[in-house]
Parts: sequence; C-alpha cells; structure tokens
Amino acid sequence: MKLVLSILTLLCCGLSLPSSAAPSQLEGDWVGEFKINGKSVFIRTRFQPGDGSQRTVFDMPLEKPRRVPLTQLRLEATRVHFELPIDAGDVVFDGQIGNGTVTGEVQQAKARGTFQLLRLAPVNLELYKKYAGSYQFGKKIIDIGPFYENENRLWFFDSETRRTGALYGLSETEFFSGPSVGVAFPIELKATFIKNPQGDVTGIAWRESSGAGSQQSVSPENTVTGKKVDSYTLEEVSFQNGDVRLRGTLTIPASKVSHPAIVMINGSGPSSRPASFWIPFFVRHGIAMLEFDKRGAGESTGDWRTSTYEDLASDALAAVQLLKQHKSIDPKKIGLWGNSEGGWVAPAAASRSPDVAFLILRSGSALPVWKTVLHEGENKLRDGNNLSEDEIRAALTLKQSVERIALDEKNWDDAWSKIEAEYDRALGERWFNYVAVPQKNHWFWRWWRLRGGYDPIPALEMIRCPVLVLLGEVDRNIPSKASAAAYERVFKKSGNTDYTIRILPKANHGLLEGETGFDSESPRLNRFVLGYMDGMVSWLLKRVKPS
Repeated sequence: MKLVLSILTLLCCGLSLPSSAAPSQLEGDWVGEFKINGKSVFIRTRFQPGDGSQRTVFDMPLEKPRRVPLTQLRLEATRVHFELPIDAGDVVFDGQIGNGTVTGEVQQAKARGTFQLLRLAPVNLELYKKYAGSYQFGKKIIDIGPFYENENRLWFFDSETRRTGALYGLSETEFFSGPSVGVAFPIELKATFIKNPQGDVTGIAWRESSGAGSQQSVSPENTVTGKKVDSYTLEEVSFQNGDVRLRGTLTIPASKVSHPAIVMINGSGPSSRPASFWIPFFVRHGIAMLEFDKRGAGESTGDWRTSTYEDLASDALAAVQLLKQHKSIDPKKIGLWGNSEGGWVAPAAASRSPDVAFLILRSGSALPVWKTVLHEGENKLRDGNNLSEDEIRAALTLKQSVERIALDEKNWDDAWSKIEAEYDRALGERWFNYVAVPQKNHWFWRWWRLRGGYDPIPALEMIRCPVLVLLGEVDRNIPSKASAAAYERVFKKSGNTDYTIRILPKANHGLLEGETGFDSESPRLNRFVLGYMDGMVSWLLKRVKPS
C-alpha cells in the first residue's frame, strides 16, 4: 500500500494498552492526522485498557487493503510509540502525551513527518438526547440528534447548505466536525451548546471555518448563535406483535393539535434507536415520529435474522395501531417511511391495511431481493478491485449460482453439498476472495432462504395510498432506473393515482451528493442532494397537515 490519498480514514476496532499503562493517559477514542510525503492522512483510533493481547485492526475505507493491524504499542511515562505495518514500509509513530492531545513525529522509511491526535469525550447518550432538536439561525435551521449508526454520536443537518455529518465531543458542551461524513479531521466547524442557569439547553454557538483544511481557521469571529426552537414531548412506548415485544420512542410536536405521524422502518441489520436529526426535522414541520428498535435489536425481543418481511411488516402495523390510539395523533394521517431494505417492508405492511395513509420509500428497490443483491454485489466487485470484466462475470456467476441453490433446495444439507462443490471449483481463482463465502451454519443462509426470493410487486399492486419514491441516480446498492420503471408499471396497472417517483441527480444510496456512488466514495461526502429532505416534507405537507 502506498500513501497516495489526501484523506485516509482509519477506524480502529479496539487497541489494548499494556496492563502497566495508566488508563487515564490514553484510554478512549482519538482522532487526528499525520502528514508525510506531502499527504495529510486522517486517523481515528481507540485505546483500551488490557494486557496488550488483543489484535488491533485499523479499517481503512479509502484504501486497499482496508484492514491493517497496529503493532508495537509502548507507553513510557508521557511518551507513546506504535506502528502501522503496510507493504510500502512500516509507519512508525512516536509522540508526547499532553492534555487531551498526542503530538509527535511519524516516519516511513526515510520520509519523516508529524502527527497529532485529539481525545474525544466519551459518548453520553442521555446528555445527547437533551441536545437533540432544531436550532434556528435566522432563516437557517440546523437539526441535531444522536445516531445509532455512528455509536450514538450527535449528527447534524444544515437546512441551508444541506451539509450533514457527525459532531464529535471534546467535552460535555464542546463539539467539532471534519470535512465529510467519514473524516473527522482537520476540524472544519465547532459547536458549543448553551444552557440557562437551570441547566436547560437553550441554544448553540456554531463556528464554521472560513476555508477548508485547517483547525486554526475555525475562529471566534465566525461564530453565529442559534436558538433552540420547536419544543416537543418524548414518550417511551412498548407494543406487542404476537410474542415479540417492541420498544420505541414517540416524539410529538408540542402544539395542541392532532398531528400526522410517521413510523420509521430502517434498513438491513440490527437497526435501533436513536434515529438522529430526522426526528427533529420532521417534528418541526408538525409531524410526530415513532422510531422503534427492530426485533432482536436494542430493547426489542425476537430475532430479525430469522424473520420474514411479512413478520417485519406486522411489526410496523402494530406500531400503526399504537399510534391510532394516541390522543395527539390523527388516526387517518399515519404513514410509513421505509429506508433501503425497509423499502420492501413498508409496502408489504401498507398492502395489508387501509390504516396506512401514505408511504415514503427512500432508496427502496422494486425488484426481487435476489436481483437487488446481485446488483449490489456487482458494484462491490467494481469498486477499486482491479478485476477484469471476465473475472467480474465469473464471480457473479458463482454468487448467483450458490444463492439460487440455497433458495431452491428444500434440504439444507443437500443444498450445502452443492454449494461446497461450487466453491471448490472456484477455489484458487484470483476473484474468489472478493465473493462472500459464509460458512454452512452462518445466520446469513437462514436469512437468505427466508427473504432472498421475495418479490415486492404483489404488495405494491395492492397499494392505493399516496406514495413518494426517492431514488439515487448513482445508487450502487439498488438498481434505481430499473426500480423506477417497475414502480411506474405497477402503480399504473393497479390504478394508484397519487404516486411520485423521483431519481435524484448525483445521489448515492444514502442520497448524499456524490459522483460515483461507490462505497469507497461515501466517507468523502458531506451533504444531501437537493430534493431529498426538502422534497420529502413538501410532498408530505400537501397530503397531510396538522389539524
């Protein structure tokens, strides 16, 4: 590996300190950069107390290979040494520990440079919940909330610039953000939460750099102060779907009217609360939000890995029934917001109940699961792996073959024997390591046999409520153009007269503004595309309003 990138993200999976080290000196999360050979490289790492026996792996999403172990950690008084072994030569760090900082020299072969690290304050979810809300700066509003996908750190959205990203804590009230969603350093903005004498959060001081690239440019002269607006109430809720107990949070605008409401349905994996700035964003427009932990995640029981889309749709409908009984919710204005994989769940739910008043589908595929997964797999193969077209075709043929066997064979032992034979024939091919090969008892196979053959078209044919579909032009996870055409055909055939399908220019799967849409590009991005956040709320308020 050569250090040829201007920004490199290193995400550490836990570095154990020697047992003799003083935990207070290095323990915790750090971010910073090192500069060598004229390049500035972003670093994020975590030091943990222990006996040093844990293997530390740095994840590098902007480089190949992505994962590199850290070695040779030594701590002596206020000096620290560690090394990053890479093909181009070990990168050696020697630094001085200060008050929340580590600064020093870095060396790779004969090249020398400098590095600096800042200690992050521990994540405090209960505190961050108090900071969640909307802050107004004249016509501009910044929405903020903790996000489960980013270790419960605060995440923000600027309504004027469409910029978004994480806020990393330096203390209980001081936070900062870097140039993009995956790069925290150098610092490009600072935020300080303001409290009244009673300890209530009343505002925020926001300081953005006058030019990208240096912490020093974030000066007090650039500070603007925003007032916390649009108060709301929070209710912890619990509801049942069969033997599954689901727990969530209902956020309701403080105004004394009957509110429309959205049930959030998140994407793949063990998604849970909190759902970040989307909650205050919708609430300040008068819309109540119900977020709940997916079954088997957070505080909900059950197991998402052994559930069908119909099971998850039933969970969503149980959430709708909960809202129908709430005195502050208009029972005729409850809708579902399906994100990514949730774009299959939400229509499945809406097709079964007239109580669903509207659907918003963000980056949801209208194609069968197996076709969508094949599309995603192809794009992962094309993302900087230097494979030829023949190699990509061969890898996709294997992927499609083994996944089809898993779907078609009723007996799993028989299916696995055929899958192993397919793997054995491909073993030794250069592309083989780029194809995921779960073991026989891995949870993926049961999940795949339950969901891989799912086709959303029958559910979509049953939907008569208003539907908004937002797709990304450069989405590499789902086939947007094919999905848009499929949505168009099915809604015309079914006679649904209120549907809107938009392919947003330059939008990736998360509807961030990019160029290629590949995963390797995502950490560099820092704002949503035009027509996403503003498009959702304008479409929705034409159909449901607080009353």
